[in-house]
Amino acid sequence: MKVFRWAMLALLGITLSSSAGEKEVRQAVSKAFSGVPIDSITPASFDANWFEVVVSGEIFYVDASGRYLMAGS
Repeated sequence: MKVFRWAMLALLGITLSSSAGEKEVRQAVSKAFSGVPIDSITPASFDANWFEVVVSGEIFYVDASGRYLMAGS
């Protein structure tokens, strides 16, 4: 799973635009992980500028600008 997380960081950093919203986050995640189902993308409970993204049971957070991603424990 560590390789998956590093790949996720690299690919999302490349594909997310600077003005991403929920739709853009979904498109970027779908493009970066073609064939991997997105379980959900919802606004994060801690800040309106972040989205909680669940892919194959892995939870990570992407900010609305697309510049930052948090993953791991």
